[in-house]
Amino acid sequence: MDALAGRGGMSREQAAARLAEGGEKYRQVLEVGQAVICRALHTVRRALPEGPERTAMRQALDDLMYRHVLPVGAERIAGEQLDSEIESTRSPGTTAWCRRAVAEYVAPAPDPVSAGVDGFGSRDCPAR
Repeated sequence: MDALAGRGGMSREQAAARLAEGGEKYRQVLEVGQAVICRALHTVRRALPEGPERTAMRQALDDLMYRHVLPVGAERIAGEQLDSEIESTRSPGTTAWCRRAVAEYVAPAPDPVSAGVDGFGSRDCPAR
């Protein structure tokens, strides 16, 4: 919640309300965004030789996983990972959804309803 508040420029109370309103669908978006970034950092880490850079990448992974601290260039690194993967293993729509999840994790949309973020809007809540 603190990370969401900080990256979204909101108070803890606003972040809590956003999480409550978005429900499970919104939490899934955030989890996928984090997972895509983690996977990309892991790929980069594995490609590095043993040494301080590889250790630093491991620390960046730990910071992301346990403290939701984004490394510099997180969205770019995740985008490069998605670009390099073969579309035959995943549909273009799924890749686009993963990109949107990363973008929401990195910088939450000011108006999630207008941005069409999963968990918000009329398509997710018939009462709207």
